Amino acid sequence: MLLPANALEQALHQAAIDEEKVESFYKLMMESRVFILGTPAGDITDPEFVLTEDDELMINHWESDEDKSPVIPFFTSLQTLQKVIPEDEPYLEVPTEALFRMTLGIPMVLNPNTDFGMEFSPEDVVSLLGSDTVNNADELLDADEIDDNGIYLDSLAKQPEGLVKTLTEILKDYTEVEMAYLAVIHEPSEDPEPHLLVGILGTGDLDETIASIAERIPESENDSPFEMFDFFTINDEDPDISNFLTEQVEPFYRSEASKLH
Repeated sequence: MLLPANALEQALHQAAIDEEKVESFYKLMMESRVFILGTPAGDITDPEFVLTEDDELMINHWESDEDKSPVIPFFTSLQTLQKVIPEDEPYLEVPTEALFRMTLGIPMVLNPNTDFGMEFSPEDVVSLLGSDTVNNADELLDADEIDDNGIYLDSLAKQPEGLVKTLTEILKDYTEVEMAYLAVIHEPSEDPEPHLLVGILGTGDLDETIASIAERIPESENDSPFEMFDFFTINDEDPDISNFLTEQVEPFYRSEASKLH
């Protein structure tokens, strides 16, 4: 097994043995440059050219072992690429974020045929690109990738600071609210655009509480990319959404009482 060639590979190896380091790896990956098999579509003489979303590349696709559908391999280092691809195939070093934006809708596989491989579905890529991309998911992904009757959940890449501050101040007035979460929910059958999901965990019947909270949020304080909010009571009646919020999203609000538990 080759030793890690750079900080990104080191982070990948650490994430493979420690789940708590996976998010740090994702963050570093999105800020890094990776290697792909391919060539520029036009004549580029500068070997240090910087890829932009307007550039056209001829990117080599592989076929999935399962259904022969296209998949794009990419690599954390030239060392790893050359271990997997011994032939003298042309390659490019490109920023991960620009690569993901150029190839939206196509599954990606990082370091295929190695001990530290990782697959990324089109939905995974959208999530890693952040909430602005999620807000246009229908346009960015092929129609076949989205089930009109499905419900899609995602975490926010960046918290809307102004809205969080406003909600925090409002929630302090409701002792029955213990924790609150922000995420993204998309139900294509209800609305082609995703909504901001506000999850509320508390005691008692929270319907009137949520209605009161919603009425107090000034439209001017919404600095999120979402126009519509969906409030959700976290409970056992809808375990899928409840578990997603409590297990995969950090609460932006905790009551003083909940901090003591």
